Amino acid sequence: MKVLNFISSIFVPSKMVRFKNTFVLIPFFIFLLGSYLLALPYTVAFKKNSYEIMEQSSAYHFDLFKYVVDENDTRNAFTDEEKEQYNGENKQLIYENELTQMRLQIELKRVLPDETHSYEIGKEYIMKSVVPVLDNEGTIIDEDIYYIHLVMDIIDESKDEKLAYDIPERFDKLPNDEDDQFRHFLLVFYVDGFTYRGPKEVEGREASQYFNYRKISFDLSKGTDATYLSHFVIDMLTPYVETNYSFYSFIYIVILPFIITLLAWLIVRKGGALSTLKHFYNIGGIVSIPIILIFFVITWIPSLTRTGIMPYFPAAFLIYYLICIWLMNRRDSIE
Repeated sequence: MKVLNFISSIFVPSKMVRFKNTFVLIPFFIFLLGSYLLALPYTVAFKKNSYEIMEQSSAYHFDLFKYVVDENDTRNAFTDEEKEQYNGENKQLIYENELTQMRLQIELKRVLPDETHSYEIGKEYIMKSVVPVLDNEGTIIDEDIYYIHLVMDIIDESKDEKLAYDIPERFDKLPNDEDDQFRHFLLVFYVDGFTYRGPKEVEGREASQYFNYRKISFDLSKGTDATYLSHFVIDMLTPYVETNYSFYSFIYIVILPFIITLLAWLIVRKGGALSTLKHFYNIGGIVSIPIILIFFVITWIPSLTRTGIMPYFPAAFLIYYLICIWLMNRRDSIE
């Protein structure tokens, strides 16, 4: 009976007022639990489809690796102009099948020494990617050419060596295309981590982030195509993406509702059933329960998970919260 009374209380605004003097940590833990629950559908969906999601995201550009040119693709073979521009000292054009000739191996969070000298330290190995441009109906209407710059900057730390590849000087100064788009992707491997930088307009280029290797074995020579390389990078980035989901969930479910309750207290505190910030926050925790449950259920719908409905939580909370406060104060004034 007590359980039924509690359930009815959290769904009936006029009965919520009984929780206004609850211990303040209880609503905080309700919000915190809600933050975890609403991030869960996203992290589960991401683990199942991480490659597809990251390849389709314009923020990462990992789809470029799907269209790297192989030496058998005569239609997209390197032109004389490309050979002149990208072949030379410390840079070399390579086809997709040439990746397997490099013995880039990573074990126990570190790059293993390359005893066979299958790649040169600090040298740019540049792959050409011909990406189809689709219209709204999915028909190919054009192609964009991108260049993926792969660098192994594996130095001997015991000899106090300096990094061989200077990103600002050698990558950032590459020119834009005629349409003012920057169509270059950089991936640099270091001894214990890597960095990458996707295509951006010159004005929007950001500093590269550094990511440490996880305990995942990798041997470039065992790959069959360029996606073997991009999938490894995605595997390395997965924990960071999941952390972002948790961070944004904390902002939307914990921080913003607190700000809403604080503003409500400042505006509505004069008179009525609720008077202190504790009252407003405690009721906010109770109000959030049905909204968290509704969002948690519908977020599992694949289309909604992909769309991302978490940002709508604060708006739903605000509307329901104001309704509940109004009903509580109205009832109090009548009584």
